[in-house]
Amino acid sequence: AEAGSPRPDPREALRAATMEVKVGRLRGRAVPVWDVLASGYVSGAAREELLAEFGSGTLALPALTRRLTAMIEEAEEAPGARPQLQDASRGPREPGPAGRGDGDSGRSQAEGEGEAEAEEAAAAAARRQEQTLRGATMEVQRGQFQGRPVSVWDVLFSSYLSEARRDELLARHAAGALGLPDLVAVLTRLIEETEERLSKVSFRGLRRQVSASELHTSGILGPETLRDLAQGTKTLQEVTEMDSVKRYLEGTSCIAGVLVPAKDEPGRQEKMSIYQAMWKGVLRPGTALVLLEAQAATGFVVDPVRNLRLSVEEAVAAGVVGGEIQEKLLSAERAVTGYTDPYTGQQISLFQAMQKDLIVREHGIRLLEAQIATGGVIDPVHSHRVPVDVAYRRGYFDEEMNRVLADPSDDTKGFFDPNTHENLTYVQLLRRCVRDPDTGLYMLQLAGRGSAVHQLSEELRCALRDARVTPGSGALQGQSVSVWELLFYREVSEDRRQELLSRYRAGTLTVEELGATLTSLLAQDQAEAGSPRPDPREALRAATMEVKVGRLRGRAVPVWDVLASGYVSGAAREELLAEFGSGTLALPALTRRLTAMIEEAEEAPGARPQLQDASRGPREPGPAGRGDGDSGRSQAEGEGEAEAEAEEAAAAAARRQEQTLRGATMEVQRGQFQGRPVSVWDVLFSSYLSEARRDELLARHAAGALGLPDLVAVLTRVIEETEERLSKVSFRGLRRQVSASELHTSGILGPETLRDLAQGTKTLQEVTEMDSVKRYLEGTSCIAGVLVPAKDEPGRQEKMSIYQAMWKGVLRPGTALVLLEAQAATGFVVDPVRNLRLSVEEAVAAGVVGGEIQEKLLSAERAVTGYTDPYTGQQISLFQAMQKDLIVREHGIRLLEAQIATGGVIDPVHSHRVPVDVAYRRGYFDEEMNRVLADPSDDTKGFFDPNTHENLTYLQLLQRATLDPETGL
Repeated sequence: AEAGSPRPDPREALRAATMEVKVGRLRGRAVPVWDVLASGYVSGAAREELLAEFGSGTLALPALTRRLTAMIEEAEEAPGARPQLQDASRGPREPGPAGRGDGDSGRSQAEGEGEAEAEEAAAAAARRQEQTLRGATMEVQRGQFQGRPVSVWDVLFSSYLSEARRDELLARHAAGALGLPDLVAVLTRLIEETEERLSKVSFRGLRRQVSASELHTSGILGPETLRDLAQGTKTLQEVTEMDSVKRYLEGTSCIAGVLVPAKDEPGRQEKMSIYQAMWKGVLRPGTALVLLEAQAATGFVVDPVRNLRLSVEEAVAAGVVGGEIQEKLLSAERAVTGYTDPYTGQQISLFQAMQKDLIVREHGIRLLEAQIATGGVIDPVHSHRVPVDVAYRRGYFDEEMNRVLADPSDDTKGFFDPNTHENLTYVQLLRRCVRDPDTGLYMLQLAGRGSAVHQLSEELRCALRDARVTPGSGALQGQSVSVWELLFYREVSEDRRQELLSRYRAGTLTVEELGATLTSLLAQDQAEAGSPRPDPREALRAATMEVKVGRLRGRAVPVWDVLASGYVSGAAREELLAEFGSGTLALPALTRRLTAMIEEAEEAPGARPQLQDASRGPREPGPAGRGDGDSGRSQAEGEGEAEAEAEEAAAAAARRQEQTLRGATMEVQRGQFQGRPVSVWDVLFSSYLSEARRDELLARHAAGALGLPDLVAVLTRVIEETEERLSKVSFRGLRRQVSASELHTSGILGPETLRDLAQGTKTLQEVTEMDSVKRYLEGTSCIAGVLVPAKDEPGRQEKMSIYQAMWKGVLRPGTALVLLEAQAATGFVVDPVRNLRLSVEEAVAAGVVGGEIQEKLLSAERAVTGYTDPYTGQQISLFQAMQKDLIVREHGIRLLEAQIATGGVIDPVHSHRVPVDVAYRRGYFDEEMNRVLADPSDDTKGFFDPNTHENLTYLQLLQRATLDPETGL
């Protein structure tokens, strides 16, 4: 309740709070919330996200317990599914009587108090057992716990043990049949046997073998699969053939070759390699070279005739490509084998080579895009592809590059379609390829010289590009695409394409009829089995759910519209989509999860989702006095057919309006859409407009009162006025001013706050004072000084600066110096007596610290102002300086830990702190350092407590500090 003190660890609050769990292993009336969160019902990623939301205050406790209840019910409903770990605080529980399930359906309402007391007693015994095993530590010489003390409890709940084995050991220990030393011996033996088996397991990577533990670290092998491998319940071959593994070890097919109409036999197509097609004059040399470079950069040069995948040197030796392009292909192949950093000699990735200007940006973008289109970014150090989040963490990809690839301009469309003479992205050209039934490879099908596509006038082509349709099925279901794009989709055969184009050119088929024929054709193909697995988005666009509260309220709202709305964060959306696509999350479970998210958002005071339903267009509010909730709705209300038909008609009109506005584009000269065509729809749903303003413009456009040109003019004016106002807004950073747009890019200012600033509904001062902003601009208090018992007045405490305490002999010089370095590295040296925050030079000038330690403090202050890379001259962060050995690792860890404990990692380039995910993306932090700080050893406890004579982390020492009521320090 006392503001200003260091925020408590949210885990403590969750250990104290309880919830009722009605089904499954954790069933009970008062289960600690933390135990549910730490159980196998919740994935690691979901746990981190929920913990962050709860810790920041954006997710209230009731909303969190609802979310956890939904997860448990989903897991228990899934056929054959069991959570990986049982309840982490209650220990094992014996199953109930025969015939009684985990659920509460078989429990009568009148269950006696005796059962409840027995359950409580069992739970208390389990908690005592947990306390004992958490307090007992062991050391092992191999595996993930190697060389450090680890609690017996943590080993029991690691991936080394199956649930059944863990339950058995816990039960034997609880019964006294297995003492602690014997339990430790059993666990040690288990780990050694598991690691011995795993050491013999390795997978074939792109250029060398990849260990099972590396695939686990990269998030490709889950703990269960790793255990199955170690225990022999799954073979290496079985795991290698899993889609989720194969994709990252091998990738998916690149553009492997071409299919050319045979001259000697009409109707037959000849299969050729890219190089062969170039030498036969079928492909231009430039077109062929970029396709071959893309092959080399995605793993292998392909011989589609013999179905071979070869390294560049092997391909030259086998005659698949000629020696005259060997050097160019070897250069592209470095995207797989790694580039050498000329300054450090280290192996670096394609993206890192682009950042260091070792490869031309446009060339690098082509190769990187080809990697992503064929399975994912390649990690050259470990010789396999990695998931996007791992690529971010390892510095192989960033947010800016993601934006470039997601919205490519003509400059980044580096691949030429020889049929249509268009410049395309790799994924667009790959989508036009057909699969070779003999090899499964994707082949670019070339049209003959007399093809109808070559005879189309530019006017007829433009009409096809301008006309848009929305397929009702297939991978493009629900998306607005041009008829031209659909025409070259791989599901449309070359013969059918020629026939349709000939009729269109002759005037016997209109653009609209051509579009309708293509959508019908795709629907027919989708209905036939054997078509490629559809994108999960298709199914979600077709499925509907009832939404009872908020902007999306309705009885049949497309599930995709809810998922794509502002109610769901980007990270949560990706996770849910991945789970649904892989089949681990059923549709009913997904809709329950989404319902919980909407209810949480609507219950939060003042909270509104950023975007309204993106597929249904604006909806008029209900009658006066009727809220968003369903509490005031009678059961019979809205059940009539008339209302349902009216709703359907309104929804259809809104979809037509959306289709029109998605098809219309505009260009602006300022802001986030600067210098590129953007759809009017995207501008309407951007942060430039408030929800009310957007609804008003959509309503006027729908009513015909605002034509498209006028709407574009209004939007252009809104953007220009907004950017003009934002250009005058800047915040005070640690050493210089920070623009509002930089804080938005860093995820510190949300789109609504940015809009409020631009529109003047929030002042600069108001935004600066927001906790979520202040934390990153100023940080929270470091250890500012000391309180010493006054000699002249018992009971009174004297306030001193760290330096003053050192000179008075209250603190040892070493203790004082590391605390002052931590102050300098977190922003400012502090004078707690006068409540001043000063740079090192200002502090020396003011006498707050002495000149004899100025150099040491200036060195620490570089964690704020930035270190200079001696090789490039660029400004780099504390963590990057540690990586380049510009600062001793132990010293760097102390300073970095102090930054994190006082608000977050500092970005010296932009002069403010950044959220953890942004720090990962910008290369200011990584997974290994996170592990070091999360589980510090004595070597990394760099701060001394003069009261207890213990070595502590900065956070531990900060938690022992008290708040000065006068200054808040």
